[in-house]
Amino acid sequence: MANEFNNLPNQTMVPNSFGGYATKRAVDISTSTELVAAKTGHSIVITDIVINKKTTGDFTFFDAGVAFLDVYIKASDNGNSNYQNHFVNPIKLNGGTALNVQLDDTNTDYTVLVTYYYQKG
Repeated sequence: MANEFNNLPNQTMVPNSFGGYATKRAVDISTSTELVAAKTGHSIVITDIVINKKTTGDFTFFDAGVAFLDVYIKASDNGNSNYQNHFVNPIKLNGGTALNVQLDDTNTDYTVLVTYYYQKG
């Protein structure tokens, strides 16, 4: 059986691209806070974002200091709301910049998980 990944159109994953995941939880991120470090000569490519929060909150993601994604979490009856997105077209940040996240309050009742990889260029 052939490797199906090699047959995908517009593939963006590159071998040895040093990917992984990053998390933030239970710390104050009421100001823009680094989630994934910049890597010289590379862009961060985001493939998934998962957020879990017990109360209502608004998360903002930044690329080079510019907001590119706002996620509003509405508290549910059981006090455990979440957002999940697997991007069909991954989000590529500007080269050499970090991924930052900010919450609109000082609550620490959340977890943010981002899966990503670095792409040269």
